[in-house]
Amino acid sequence: FFSSRRRHTRWNCDWSSDVCSSDLHILTDPAERIVVEQAIFNKRKQRARTHDQKEKLAEQQWRRGKWYLENSSRADLARRCFQEALELDSRKPQYYAWVGWALFRNNRTSEELIEARDYLRQALGQNPRYGEAHYFLGLIEKREGDLEAARRHFQEAVRLNPDDRLAQRELNLMQGKKKRDGVLSRMLRWR
Repeated sequence: FFSSRRRHTRWNCDWSSDVCSSDLHILTDPAERIVVEQAIFNKRKQRARTHDQKEKLAEQQWRRGKWYLENSSRADLARRCFQEALELDSRKPQYYAWVGWALFRNNRTSEELIEARDYLRQALGQNPRYGEAHYFLGLIEKREGDLEAARRHFQEAVRLNPDDRLAQRELNLMQGKKKRDGVLSRMLRWR
């Protein structure tokens, strides 16, 4: 019985031998899925010897972090994935930027806000032309009430990438608010 089950289980393993079909029921429970994904990552991290392998694994963790940030309310897990990507490959500014963005999204303390800005500034230190970091900093500054700094970051994001619709939308919203405020102040003065 056990030997046939073992063969059956081994036969149903996927190509990477990390997850077997007998374990797939675990993946339907989000908490257990997180544990399994982390175990798979740790196993792959131990096996990654070359720079290319580490780069590939870092990219996978970054994509996983983006998924957590965009498809769930687990900014804490996204941050962990981004930080693991950064540990594997610290040369990519996007990893710094996304750690910063996850910190901001998970923002519970003023220290995390400071740390988020620091990561984003590190991303820009590595690549001043990384528009996404400017966009993220613009959103942070906007939320913190520094509209002029936000406008500068959004303008820089659009200058670096004219197709950046999100940064352009933020600029348009800010410009619309400025126009509305101007009309309102003229109306109040006129009375």
